[in-house]
Amino acid sequence: MKTLDCLTRKANCGSYPTHGTWPALRGLMTWSINWDRYSNGEFQKTFDGYFG
Repeated sequence: MKTLDCLTRKANCGSYPTHGTWPALRGLMTWSINWDRYSNGEFQKTFDGYFG
């Protein structure tokens, strides 16, 4: 979540100097949607509220 906060709000970036913010960022890509289904949607549950 810190990475998304950094990219969308320029918060929680630590020492990383962002080159801007992208508040309209609307999604993430996981390596395999099948693995997320196998793990009971853990990835989706974690990030769905962020983008919802």
